[in-house]
Amino acid sequence: MQIEKKIIAISALAILIGVASIVPVMFLMTTPARAIGTIEEPWFNLNIPYAYWNPNIVGDNGTTTFLGEKHAIVANITSDSDAILKDADARIEYYNLHVYSTQGSICNLTYYIGTAKSGELVDMYNSTLFFLSGNTYSTNSTSGGIFILDSSLLNVTNWGLISGSTLSYNSSSAPKIAADTQNANALYIDVSRLSYITFKGNITTMTTENSGILQHIELSKTNDGFVYGTTTNLNVPFPLESSTIIKSPPNILFPNTSMTTPNNMTFPSPLIYQGLANINDS
Repeated sequence: MQIEKKIIAISALAILIGVASIVPVMFLMTTPARAIGTIEEPWFNLNIPYAYWNPNIVGDNGTTTFLGEKHAIVANITSDSDAILKDADARIEYYNLHVYSTQGSICNLTYYIGTAKSGELVDMYNSTLFFLSGNTYSTNSTSGGIFILDSSLLNVTNWGLISGSTLSYNSSSAPKIAADTQNANALYIDVSRLSYITFKGNITTMTTENSGILQHIELSKTNDGFVYGTTTNLNVPFPLESSTIIKSPPNILFPNTSMTTPNNMTFPSPLIYQGLANINDS
């Protein structure tokens, strides 16, 4: 019972931290946003069918040694809303993934899901979105995301990958996130919705939301990390790692520098996936 109470307390704190971390994105828009309370239903749902966390990354490329953690979380993105793009030109919804153990909080990951009417999103450079109205919007405060451009894919399952790593170079000490994860007996991830940004003409509206915990999962400890779910019958359009020791430098994805897909990944053309960068200690 004490452990359960502690988990609930940690989760509540994570939601507050997540909301605080997403608010600064309002200042990255060229057009001021109107902040309002929840007045409508969100457009998307995010569910995690598989997650893998390896806190035991160790390697040497001949000139540099490194150690730390690497993670890969699959996001199943669906929609059951009839309001998609009916009264808006575009929207970006934000989700918080709070990672923790019974010993305390480990980190928070923020993921976005976006969509726009045909022709509304005209370009994407690094983490900046350029809209037809002339507005620009930055998503660089997130751990990555997906932008769905093909309206025929809005009501079917879309797959997203939330991945990254935290490494120490030429050091004998692992980063705090890796150390905290190594000392855990199990990992937990709580998914919550933070807010959504709605674009309509020159009006940009931020709607904050206290969704509570939408999904709670437990990653079980394995020989080299923590795993939830299985890759069996998981037909995603990107490579996935399972529970195995990694001795080579991890493949870290950084934000795209254009609207093209990263060279080392292949995705369906109607979708834009933003690169996924390293996360910071929380």
